[in-house]
Amino acid sequence: MINKLIKFVMGGISNTIFSYLIYCLFVIFFNYKVSYFICICVSIIYTYQINTKLVFGIKSKSRIRYLYFLIYLIQIILGLLLIDIWVNKLLINIYFAPILNIIFVSPIVFLLSYYLSRKFKI
Repeated sequence: MINKLIKFVMGGISNTIFSYLIYCLFVIFFNYKVSYFICICVSIIYTYQINTKLVFGIKSKSRIRYLYFLIYLIQIILGLLLIDIWVNKLLINIYFAPILNIIFVSPIVFLLSYYLSRKFKI
């Protein structure tokens, strides 16, 4: 599990930088929720490639990959709910709110992905 966690974190760091830059660019032109949604969708494509191939070793033809998309759907919904709470309820700056999402959502995504990989012995 430690080796997978290290790979997950390294992939997460590169994904975080990439997706945060996308968010910052789009938030100039769109509402922060729309920007976050676009950012997270691009991020999921990037993360899917890293997590399935590098971290958890999922074959591209595996039917299990579709379960990962369910995890990413959970990530989108939870992320959108949290960013709304950060910005509207707690009055956190729109540029800092996505960083808080990473802190709260990433562990959930890792645990769900790890469980999935263990459950199906990937």
